[in-house]
Amino acid sequence: MQINLDDKTLWVNIKKGNQAALTQLFQRHYFLLVKTGINYLQDPELAKDAANDVFFNIWRNRENLSDVENIKAYLAASYRNRIFLLAKSDLKNTNRLKEWNRDQEETQHSYEEILVTLQVKKEEKEKLLRYLEQLTPRQKEYLQLKFYEGLSYEQIAEQTGQAVKTIYNTIYEAIKILRQKISLKK
Repeated sequence: MQINLDDKTLWVNIKKGNQAALTQLFQRHYFLLVKTGINYLQDPELAKDAANDVFFNIWRNRENLSDVENIKAYLAASYRNRIFLLAKSDLKNTNRLKEWNRDQEETQHSYEEILVTLQVKKEEKEKLLRYLEQLTPRQKEYLQLKFYEGLSYEQIAEQTGQAVKTIYNTIYEAIKILRQKISLKK
């Protein structure tokens, strides 16, 4: 018979090498992580790979894990980081394919029109990605949670352990910075 332990107790047991604790933590959080990843990536396999990597890394590094107060937030942050790493390598090919499919479905254009359209879209995306890279890690994380995962300010605060006002102010400043950069570059 399996005893359901709270996340913190499971974490302590994982650090001691208890594989059953890892299994229980995995069963409790895996599907929520994957669901979140699918909403963001639209790629179930990549979302599953990222979640598996998170739990594999926890087990692999169990002896060096630090004490964590909010396990759910830790898992979510680790998962986001893993998703970004996996998606970054897959993003170029996926975006090109999506753009190509979308252009093919809309209308048939001349070859030159398609190339020009793709080049302009690519340049705009590259600019936006460069601007996003200039934000702080926290600003990027909160923008991700708010606009890609669709979380409310309260949900973000609960997940990250920050105050709602802090979340709001951080997102506001990030958007303000992006608007300034975009308006200056036009």
